[in-house]
Amino acid sequence: MNQIQIPAGSRDCMPGEVRRKRSLRHIIERVFANSGCRPISTPAMEYLSTYTTAFADADETEMFRFQDGSGDTLVLHLDMTVPIARTASTKLRDERPLRLFYTEDVFKQRRLFGGKRSQVTDCGVEMIGLPPQGDLEILALACNVMSAIGRPGWILETGDIRFFQSAVETLGLDPDTVAELADLIDRKSLPDLEAYLEDRDIGHREFFLMLPLLSGGQETLETALEIAFTPEQEACVKRLARLMDQLEALGYGGHLSVDLGKIPHLNYYTSLIFEGYFPGIGSSVLSGGRYDRLLEKFGAAEPACGFSVKLDYLTDSEPEKPAKAATVIEAGPDALVQALKLADEIRQTGPCVIEYREENGLEVRQ
Repeated sequence: MNQIQIPAGSRDCMPGEVRRKRSLRHIIERVFANSGCRPISTPAMEYLSTYTTAFADADETEMFRFQDGSGDTLVLHLDMTVPIARTASTKLRDERPLRLFYTEDVFKQRRLFGGKRSQVTDCGVEMIGLPPQGDLEILALACNVMSAIGRPGWILETGDIRFFQSAVETLGLDPDTVAELADLIDRKSLPDLEAYLEDRDIGHREFFLMLPLLSGGQETLETALEIAFTPEQEACVKRLARLMDQLEALGYGGHLSVDLGKIPHLNYYTSLIFEGYFPGIGSSVLSGGRYDRLLEKFGAAEPACGFSVKLDYLTDSEPEKPAKAATVIEAGPDALVQALKLADEIRQTGPCVIEYREENGLEVRQ
């Protein structure tokens, strides 16, 4: 172990980066607060059992685990949705609907030399007790955040887990097949998907081959209706079309896209999913959806939805802006008190630093 280096997947943030990150955080949190959301913070650690309760197939190798003095296994939180779901089911169970926002670091073990960070900052919102009619509110809030960040060309891409889920349930596919299909479709691996379907007796083969291609504008929804083969699929597509029309009426028409081949976390999201993208950033900077089955793991089932913004991805691509130049006070041994008093006055309107010199006297320069 090299005591001078830092652990793999972590990083030191230099002053300019910290300044950019705080500025972006302030912009996003202001949008959340103005939308009636309240701030919340939870401990950086949770009992391992909290996550295994939320996810039966939770991968413990992805968690930073350690033991407390009683021998209980603790983990640094993987995300903020689970801790907030726990809090909403206990300390805040009598308040509904809940509109909460947070900015917290989340932690995930990464493979050595994988190039991914093990610690990132999420700035997000969770709305608990919000029925499906609230989907428009959460999507509009996501659009407001993307717009407030102030970069051109952003896209909000929406989808719905049920379009895929209804198909595999109707066909009676086993869980392993569902997971394998979902992975191939989500990765848009067409040759592998075609080979997989060739080797298995799965009905509606053309439907699954089309799924990775179902991304784009309103025409995507028209194609989706053509290949849908269950009533729930048709209802799902029509609901997405209505949400797109409503967002367009709110002025976001040029920023909308649909992807029905996006199938992440089948054991987490229950219907609507969405991601936000900026040009020049290789992955989504905003992601979220509806997770109506999560809170029942901690008590009663409740509708809920939310999203988070990856502040680090934004910060990395944010151009450096020069900090406001500080006023400099050069102070000699006889002028230290005077210099500090003057510095306090100047700092009411801007930065000021004191430089010390050997000769007496005081000099101010910009």
